[in-house]
Amino acid sequence: MVRRHRGQHNRLGFSLQLSTVRYLGTFLADPLDVPTVVVDFLAEQLEIADPSCVKSYAERQATQWEHTAEIRREFGYRDFADAADEVDEFLAARAWTRVETSKALFDATVTVSRWAVVRPFLPLLAEAIPFGATPAGQPVLDAVAELPELIGRKKVRISEIREDLVVGSWRKLVTAGEDLEPGCVDKHAYALCVLEALHRALRHREVFARDSKRWTGRTG
Repeated sequence: MVRRHRGQHNRLGFSLQLSTVRYLGTFLADPLDVPTVVVDFLAEQLEIADPSCVKSYAERQATQWEHTAEIRREFGYRDFADAADEVDEFLAARAWTRVETSKALFDATVTVSRWAVVRPFLPLLAEAIPFGATPAGQPVLDAVAELPELIGRKKVRISEIREDLVVGSWRKLVTAGEDLEPGCVDKHAYALCVLEALHRALRHREVFARDSKRWTGRTG
């Protein structure tokens, strides 16, 4: 699908759009507004020697729109507004059959939708991208490495997760679901919690990508 596009900058730009919509659940207004490591990784997969060529992708907005439309058609993606009625029906049905607060219903909906987007990227995060960490970030990196194996299980016990990462509102989502067996956790909510901790650690430079090329500083 990617290789049907002409020009390295178009193939790399298309890959960025495809990756971000699957990971974030939306297309970015600026397709190049992504971490350097993502550009470098995709360029390596596509055998593109100079990732900075992607700068040319920003020069023609019509191409970006065409690629967005192509990805929507190929994968059946829709705007949330187009599926709003289906979400309303889901929430209404759950409200009639379960005793939950409005916040709990919202949290459940967000967790389900975010997990569907994030799941394909766990092997990439855990295995393909060479991360390093400071002592403060190492527990987060270890938790990310453990996710694929934990997610593959039918049940995950609280003793098997890194509880120190489950803070704030995540604690209730991870450990207090009404359908959970005693001593077990919601593995999907835990995965999202760990990924949020990874995002935080990356911002604070407690976790970093090893040998990342700084494509934004190149010319060409």
